[in-house]
Formats: sequence, structure tokens, C-alpha cells
Amino acid sequence: MTEADLGPQLTPEQLSRHVEKLTPQAGDEIVHRIAQQAEERNYSGLGIVFNADHEQLASLATGKGAHIDQMDVIMAKIRTVLATRRSISRQIEAMREKGRTREDYGGKLGGLIRGGAAIFKDPECKIFHGAAAYGGGPEDQDEVIVRNAVESIGLFTDLPQPEEK
Repeated sequence: MTEADLGPQLTPEQLSRHVEKLTPQAGDEIVHRIAQQAEERNYSGLGIVFNADHEQLASLATGKGAHIDQMDVIMAKIRTVLATRRSISRQIEAMREKGRTREDYGGKLGGLIRGGAAIFKDPECKIFHGAAAYGGGPEDQDEVIVRNAVESIGLFTDLPQPEEK
């Protein structure tokens, strides 16, 4: 059996991450902060938070609420972040750098639409807590909303600050 037969291997970065579960209280606080920012922008959609064990902690609709199609996209965002333990923007970058496609991941990726973020306990992004996603605005704004919500409660994402883009 060759390495190609095994499919994509975990990166050294993924192997070095420690996992601690996000608390339900943190999940509630994140979705409320997502909703607040989305409402300020007049977006209708859904924010959702899962812990590192793939358990849903909280969800909250904004505006007129989420349409069933948005829910599918948001869950696909969450699946991707939980499978890769990195935010979708970072996953897209990694795939481009390595010349990989979603087929290289054996069906583990949900969606590659920005707006899903990995949540970390530490600024070095080594202690993985879970995933948060929002869908309801433009992809880049969904991502900003999630990053701001997570970071506003003292946790971290691996997403770049706006000036880094």
C-alpha cells in the first residue's frame, strides 16, 4: 500500500493540536454575539456552534430566520471545520498550496464556503475547542461575524485579521 492509497495524511500542525471541549455557556455566548452582529447588518440567517466532540451546543436564527438551504450550507461549513480542525479559509489555502481537491479528503469535507471558523483556547491555535459558523450574508462577512464573535469572548480563531487579507 502506498501513501497515495491511504489518502491525505494529517499535517504536523494537525498532529500537534490538543483538544478540549468548548462549554455550552461559551457556545451560547458565541451564537448570541453572532446574532447581534448579523442583526446590525440586517442579515437573515443562522449561527451555530459545535464543540470538539461534534456535539451541537447552540444555534440561533437571525432576521427572518434561516431557510432550509442555508441550514444545509451551515452544517456543511461545520463538518469541514470539525474534520480539518481549521477554519474554512485556511483549509482552502492549504488545499491550493498542496494542489488538492475535495475528493482527496474521502468525503470528510462538508463545504468550502467561507463563514466557518475553528475555535481555539490559545492564540497559537494548538488547543482546539470546536467550530462556529454563520450563513446569511456574503461569505467574507459571515467569516468576519464568526471571527469577531469568537474573539470577543476571549477565545481565538486561525482566521487572519482584516489587514492581513
